[in-house]
Amino acid sequence: MGLAHPGHVREQYQDASRLEARVVLYERFAREEEPWYRWLLGQLAPESGERILDVGAGSGGIWRENHEALPSGVRVALLDRSPAMLSDARARGTQADLAVGGHASALPFRDDRFDALLAAHMLYHVRDRAAALRELRRVLRPGGRLCVATNDWTHLIELREFASRFGLGGALFAPGRSADEFDLESAAAEIHAAFGPVRVARRRVQLEITEAAPLVDYVRSVLPASGSGEEADLFESELTGFGREVERYIERSGSFETTASAGVVQARA
Repeated sequence: MGLAHPGHVREQYQDASRLEARVVLYERFAREEEPWYRWLLGQLAPESGERILDVGAGSGGIWRENHEALPSGVRVALLDRSPAMLSDARARGTQADLAVGGHASALPFRDDRFDALLAAHMLYHVRDRAAALRELRRVLRPGGRLCVATNDWTHLIELREFASRFGLGGALFAPGRSADEFDLESAAAEIHAAFGPVRVARRRVQLEITEAAPLVDYVRSVLPASGSGEEADLFESELTGFGREVERYIERSGSFETTASAGVVQARA
């Protein structure tokens, strides 16, 4: 299954557990002066009184972590296709003026509704991105800002290569670049085709991972769910072997290092 396959999307976001397994790795082991959510908010650069739509908002971490930093009068709408993710956002205390279910390819909003729009690490889950980009442009007012976050194709390349030695590469965690991958380069081209001129900002952060278990949990969260019987046993055996080798690597080197490479593509309606 690819990233945009409906089965994969349902599996990944039926609740927040898989996403949280990935977030924890960055929160605990990233060597960064500015957290990702603060950097991302700076790229979006909200202004007082603006109406902002977060498409594929998940549990709304950017708004929860940056609530005190928002300019006065900013109104935030969250949209996600997973009711469980929106419920998680509410349970965690994410403050938003509106939270609705929906799909990026058919936004339930009138034309020219928003001043700024955020789509963070979600457009690679959309099969018809051209249709989604038309919808994003439709709901932005003329001159409104689009901010799309996605990964560079080299994101976690060291970890992906290491995991592939244990048969854990697969279509979703392979060490190479996929021809249809929605990375920063392809994102810039697709968004330019829909919006016109774009600006790309990149961000590279080193992860210095000192424990094997969170890394195993991360890889498990990315891979498709196992079947049953022999298939499930084989899958867990591969993860166990991977975890043991990571433990030995950390014992020898002190940490397992890999680079998180991501960024944003920005445009105006």
